[in-house]
Amino acid sequence: MTKELTDAIKAIPPEVIVNAYNDGAKGPLVQMGILGEQILKTLRFLTYPIQAAAHRQNLIDRRFAEALASIPEPQRIAPNEGLVLEVADKLKYQISDNLISDMYVDLLSASMNSQKANLAHPSFIHLISQLSSDEAFLLLRMSEGLCPSYMRRMADWDVVSEEEREAQYSSAQFVFNGETLNLIDSLLKPEEMHFPQNFYMYIEHLRSLELIEYSGEYVEVPDEWRQRKDSLYAFWFIRLSKFGRLFFECCSKSLNKLG
Repeated sequence: MTKELTDAIKAIPPEVIVNAYNDGAKGPLVQMGILGEQILKTLRFLTYPIQAAAHRQNLIDRRFAEALASIPEPQRIAPNEGLVLEVADKLKYQISDNLISDMYVDLLSASMNSQKANLAHPSFIHLISQLSSDEAFLLLRMSEGLCPSYMRRMADWDVVSEEEREAQYSSAQFVFNGETLNLIDSLLKPEEMHFPQNFYMYIEHLRSLELIEYSGEYVEVPDEWRQRKDSLYAFWFIRLSKFGRLFFECCSKSLNKLG
């Protein structure tokens, strides 16, 4: 939230805030009890000075009510007020329900759940706004694989096809934690994405956000499959970073919808 908005909120007369709160007191958040009313009052602090359109305010209220309703009542706690305002500020630009707004709801749910509040890292709200749906899908796929990897043609950065993967690595194997696995099963599939041509860009972006990292230190690759200077193709093992696993766990409900 900007300094200008903060100053504007402080300048609002208390009686105006009370009236604004009362005007919206019949929405879904009030039905969630005292905690819902407290959140609604905080939201009115935000939405009065920017004069949010009624339908957009209703959407924000509904998404907050959904977040609260997903938490068992004994586990409900008051969320951080700053997080409430930041999420509301983000949601006002989401004119319809989508993956991004769902991830904000997941973050809200975690922040209001006594058993998950430790997962709601403050930076997650900014990470969500930087992700594309393909990158979110990539995080989901990486969470599913025992030892995910990706393949690249060394001569260029064009995405390799399914046929190339099969022709090059259909019989390749590696050992991870004492278990022999087929490399072809661990390779991520760009063709599953909306924009497969951006596959390598997605990987670099997720790395820059510190959500994924290169791995392989615990992987035993037979010499015949190791990369050589004359290789036409190469592969790398990657995984969710510790930070990435926390992010995924916080937003897993929304991300699992992609599967």
